[in-house]
Amino acid sequence: MLGIDQHSRLKEIKRWLENLENGVKGEVERRFNESLAHPQRWVDIGYANILRWLDEAKAHNAPIREARELEYKQRQEEREAKRIAKEQAYRTGNIRYNGMGGMYGKKYAKTHIIWR
Repeated sequence: MLGIDQHSRLKEIKRWLENLENGVKGEVERRFNESLAHPQRWVDIGYANILRWLDEAKAHNAPIREARELEYKQRQEEREAKRIAKEQAYRTGNIRYNGMGGMYGKKYAKTHIIWR
């Protein structure tokens, strides 16, 4: 049994399917080829699976995946460097913990009352 919203959505999908020139598979192939034409655009593996072109999709996505993994590693290293710098600042006494998990610098401590 379909609800009111689902029923109206089904009508919308039927209208959309009727407007496709080459059917659903043709539309999937068109979108897949469109994304395959752009070297910086990620190819949908679901479309590749439908068309049975997984090897082409994986080959296209490999450099994009490598670039994303490299960016992720760089961000992770930056976060780690910030964390280490913060720990060193705490150890040298430039930053203190207020006992509630927050941190404050010496300047802030001189001008504000810190409740413990």
